[in-house]
Amino acid sequence: MATERLLQLLTALLTALGSVMLGTSSGNVTLPLLTIAAATMSIYLTDRLRWFYLHGSVANLAALCAVLISIYDFYQLERDRQLLAIAYLLVYLQIVLLFQIKTHRIYWQLHLLSLLQVIVATAVSTSLGFGILLIIYLYCCLWTGFVFFVVRQENQQRDRLKSSLPQTWTTDVSLAEALREQQTRFHPRLALAALRQAAGICLFAFLTFLLLPRIGDGTSHQKIIGTRMIGFTDSVRLGELGTAIESEEPVLRLWFFEPGAEQAFRLLGSPMLRGAVVNYYQNGTWSIAQGQHIWEQEIEIPSSNAGSVRQRIAMTPLRERTVFAIYPPTSIDQQSTVAFNLRTQQMVRTTSQSNPFDVILGASGIHNRRQTRITAIGPTDAIGDISLLQPFHGAENANAAAQRLEPLSALAARILEENGLTDATTIERADALCNYLKSSPRFKYSLTGVKRDPELDPIIDFLTENPEGHCEYFSSALTLMLRSVGIRARMIIGFRGGDWNHLGAYYQIRQKDAHSWTEAYIPPDEAQSFSENGSLPSADPYAYPQPERGGWLRLDPTPGNSGFESQMKGGVAWQFYGQMRNYADFLWTKYVIQLDARRQQEEIYDRFADWAGALLDTVVQKFISQDRSEQRSLESAETDRAAPAEPSHKTLDWTRLSLWLAILLSLTGCIFLVRRLYRAGFQERCVTAKGFATPPRPFYRQWERLAARYLARRRPEQTAQAHAAQMSDRLVAYGLANQRDIPARVVDAHYAYAYGGMTPDSETEAELSDLIVMLGKALATRQRDALKT
Repeated sequence: MATERLLQLLTALLTALGSVMLGTSSGNVTLPLLTIAAATMSIYLTDRLRWFYLHGSVANLAALCAVLISIYDFYQLERDRQLLAIAYLLVYLQIVLLFQIKTHRIYWQLHLLSLLQVIVATAVSTSLGFGILLIIYLYCCLWTGFVFFVVRQENQQRDRLKSSLPQTWTTDVSLAEALREQQTRFHPRLALAALRQAAGICLFAFLTFLLLPRIGDGTSHQKIIGTRMIGFTDSVRLGELGTAIESEEPVLRLWFFEPGAEQAFRLLGSPMLRGAVVNYYQNGTWSIAQGQHIWEQEIEIPSSNAGSVRQRIAMTPLRERTVFAIYPPTSIDQQSTVAFNLRTQQMVRTTSQSNPFDVILGASGIHNRRQTRITAIGPTDAIGDISLLQPFHGAENANAAAQRLEPLSALAARILEENGLTDATTIERADALCNYLKSSPRFKYSLTGVKRDPELDPIIDFLTENPEGHCEYFSSALTLMLRSVGIRARMIIGFRGGDWNHLGAYYQIRQKDAHSWTEAYIPPDEAQSFSENGSLPSADPYAYPQPERGGWLRLDPTPGNSGFESQMKGGVAWQFYGQMRNYADFLWTKYVIQLDARRQQEEIYDRFADWAGALLDTVVQKFISQDRSEQRSLESAETDRAAPAEPSHKTLDWTRLSLWLAILLSLTGCIFLVRRLYRAGFQERCVTAKGFATPPRPFYRQWERLAARYLARRRPEQTAQAHAAQMSDRLVAYGLANQRDIPARVVDAHYAYAYGGMTPDSETEAELSDLIVMLGKALATRQRDALKT
């Protein structure tokens, strides 16, 4: 393929790739598809066939229209998306340039606009996929730059040849033939060279990025935030959580650590992370109790002891303050970034919602690597609040809400009566009602929306008419059924399950893992007698110092085939690929997006200092003489006892770091020197193997340089003798017929030496060299005269 045709293809590819990166970042696929279509059409219609192209005035008018459209979009978009209007302008201008006749200026403008698109996309997206596209773009950019400079040199050489041709050109050597000799074709080694350059640049940039000291704390990164999560506000309507369940958007990563351990472990069972607490129900809507007069006050969560399980929660930037965790949480760090909201009964973050969030909390609700079923009553839990029995409390039992839910009350009473549990304990009655919803073949879990009877309460319709729905319907029905039999209960909305990643030893929680369940209040006597795994971990005095108040029994009435349980989807290979991709995204976020000064010191500088210090100590010990005298050993021992302890390698030793950097730079210099010497020798061997048994004599190299400068360079497939004959004819055309035999004499002497083993004497070499010099002067004079005319 000719290099100019290749440049057209690469320019179109670079333009399309920049638009794809911009569209992927902004969520707009229309403009990238439009750019790809325009690039494809321009290659065929404009660059190859010249059927359609824009003249200068038309192109300028189109560019002006694009600017006006972008200005209009700028004022129509939201403030945090106005940057995209500039990006769209770049796309419009690229389309205008694609349909123009390509010149060096047009190529430069297309490449520059593509680079600006990538810069804008970088300010919008920070995902791993975008980073991979950025590396591919770097390779295409280098390759396109190489080909562009080759094409530019060809055009410049062609222009020089045109200017050096005589006005009266003979028919034997035509202009077309001379120009064809100057054309080159693409060589695959150019692509390999671009690949090596891109790999070297990426490696150097990555090392520089990791080692260059950070100044900020990493919180200045702002991201365009997506849609607010469903189901974690003060008011939740039945059916809203289904929208979140169908979303694949990541929410948080979750680690669990044993006391004093650094290796994370996996829970026995699915973790259930509490988010929102709602306790007031009316006509299919759950909200905070209307009679709960509590100010919007946030308090610190209780401190934890050193022996509790730790849970690390790393949340992505979301438009939510709620922190999802296993309850009851406890504080480990004195400067915790979380607090407890008394009104909403939620744990909230105290940092900006636009930044990533990473916190380590205690988890007293985990015992023997299993989440306990009963948790202690917290100091802020209003267990005596009448809303926990709403709407079935006291004398108001005959109110309109209770009458609307009368079929539910009758069903709950019938279930307990049929099982003989009317006078049973709270736990037994709660389990019976939960098992009815979870095990009955009547009820089916479904994400598909079900048309409800508007005349009935949605829960009554669910229990009697259409027993299909997602987790919100099951937990709402159970909560109200418990209240109807006198058990205080509340509904919890959070997350359940998640994908366990074996590589990173963490849970990846997504919006599709959103879930709701019920918590029932257990009196103190039942809570103390109830035991899981032989103990009652909820009575941890360091977590909540009032275990005598009772506990919360967690009940999940959603059927087991609801899709929450871990399933083998796509086979082991596909599951391993998913974990690899998720772990790579975690590493990208940790070491690229969130690499601040503190993390750089802990993860890079300290570890490198430890490794370098240990290695240096090992090397030094090998060179210490073993035959020291006993007296010197004693003196050294005394000195060691008197000397202070050596500083820990946890602090970066700049002396050792400088030494190792000097060693690395020296090794790098040696490698480059050896590489250069090897390449020089390799090129010499290539020249020898190309067509000569031995290296050519100086006079022949002198002749090749003169021919390349004034006549024509010998093509790789052309023999020296054929090239000499062609140059002899060209000398005749130039009006230098008296010197036409010089090329043949030079090549004959070279052949006699290279293939016949006949080394020319010094007089012959001097004569040939003088002839070549004389010919060069004649050609130079002829070229000057041609330029003057």
